Formats: sequence, structure tokens, C-alpha cells
Amino acid sequence: MLDVKFIKENFKLVADNCVNRGVKVDLKKFLDLDEARRKMITKIEEMRAQRNTKSKTKPTEEEIKLMKEVGEEIKNLEVELKSINEEHKNLLYKIPNLSHPESPVGGEDKFTVVYEYGKPPKFDFTPKTHEQIMLDLDLVDFDRGTKVAGSKFYFVKNDAVRLNQALLNYGLDILEKHNFVLMETPDLAKEAILDGAGFNPRSEEESQIYSIENTDLKLIATAEIPLLIYQPDRKNMPLFPIVSGRKPALTEKPEKDCIGCTNLPNWKCLYIVNRKTAKNCTKNYWKLKKKFVKDWICIIA
Repeated sequence: MLDVKFIKENFKLVADNCVNRGVKVDLKKFLDLDEARRKMITKIEEMRAQRNTKSKTKPTEEEIKLMKEVGEEIKNLEVELKSINEEHKNLLYKIPNLSHPESPVGGEDKFTVVYEYGKPPKFDFTPKTHEQIMLDLDLVDFDRGTKVAGSKFYFVKNDAVRLNQALLNYGLDILEKHNFVLMETPDLAKEAILDGAGFNPRSEEESQIYSIENTDLKLIATAEIPLLIYQPDRKNMPLFPIVSGRKPALTEKPEKDCIGCTNLPNWKCLYIVNRKTAKNCTKNYWKLKKKFVKDWICIIA
């Protein structure tokens, strides 16, 4: 999530980024709201201070009447401020983070290949999909997963369970060699934590976050969320196995985008988080990638 001060000082950069990312948001309206919000907060605080000062003395009847009027005005302003805060928050959520300057502008067809390792194998037969292989070997059950938890959930079975655990342990062993701290994070986080980490949805309609009813807790969609708040003593942020969950994204082509065990709302994986400044993030990414690809671990940007 971008800081309001950054948006003010880099208005054109943020506006161009919105266009490039296909996001429609009225930045001028947002900044106008921010200014009105700040002025209203200042006014309310001044009126409260005035009322508190008078309460420490023996006021006259006229002052008592005046302070009652001040109290009513504060209540009215607070109602108005609540409305402004809500609109301010909704607009702020719509403003996307800055894309990397080397990222191509456009849809999926505008991709650029930045790194290749090895070559795809060529078969003299039609290979099965991963879904068919897993079904044939009784490694997954989609039908019962749907009955238990709804669309896109599944049961992992038999040797696939051991394979999952083996891959996690394999990754942990390798990352520990590179001085990463091993951690498991909470599966839930407070809404304020998601706000601070910039992972909260831009609107309720676009939400892919599961919420816990009657609480301010949400199921984390990525373990980066709690780790961004965690403050370790070491430069390398922890690596950890985590069960992540998010609502499945809506798609017009489910048969293409959601076949088998891809693009699903629940999975277990390892996350590698390395805290670096924006200036050094790209250099550090490639340094880490070259280091880990030798051990057959691929870091997805």
C-alpha cells in the first residue's frame, strides 16, 4: 500500500502506474479527501481541547450552554469524518503498488522471458496431464473435496502426502544451508495487519480473503503478510512451511485456468522472504535465484 505522502510527491508516477495496470481511480479526489480529512481531524481535536479546558474550571451557565453546543458539533463532525474515512480508505485500497520499472505493460500476451533453465522434454507420445496422472495413481480426490468444502477443494492421498512432506523438508534443508531462519506463522491475521502489509482487497467485490465472522481476523492468503510485520534480528527473513488459503478467483474459463491442482484456494508451500530495499531487490533476487536453482528450487517472482 502506498503512503499518502508518497502519492502527493509522486502524483504523475502513481497516476501513470494506475493507467499501466488498468486501474481506474480518481487520485485528485483521493488527495482532496485526504486534505479535508486532516482539516476535520484537527478541528475536532481543537474543539475537544477547548471543552476539556473548560471542564477543569467552574463554568458559567453561558459557558455550559456553549460547551453543550460544542459537544453536539463534535458528534456531527465525527459522523461526517466517519463517512470521509470510509471513502478515503476505499480509494486508497484501489491505488496499486508501483510495478517494477522493467515489467512489461499490458496483459498476459505482453510477457517477456527473463530467465530459462534447461529445455522442456519432448515426448514421442501424448503425455497425460498432472490431473490424470494423480487420478490414475489414486493420489487425489476432487469429488469428495467438493462435497466437504465446496468447489476447488480436494483431498491429497497416499504417496502424494509423503511427496508433499518430502518436498517441504527438502526445501527446508537447502534453505537452512543458506542461513534462513525456519518459521511457521499464524494462519490468521488481524485486518489492520493486512492493511499495513498492503494485501487487503481493493473492494468487497474483489475480495479473495476469507473472514472470520464476528472478529477482525482473516485467513492469510500468503505467509508474507505476518512476516512483513515480524521484525527479525537477521537480514534474511524466515523461510517456513505454511498452509495458505484464499477465495478462488472468478474466471470466465474455468476449464482452462482451474484444471487439476492449479489456481486453487488452499495449498501448502514454502515461502522465501528476503527483506531488501526497492533499490537492491532485483539484484538480490537474481543472486538468490542463481544460488537456489543449483539445488533445483525455483523462486517465482
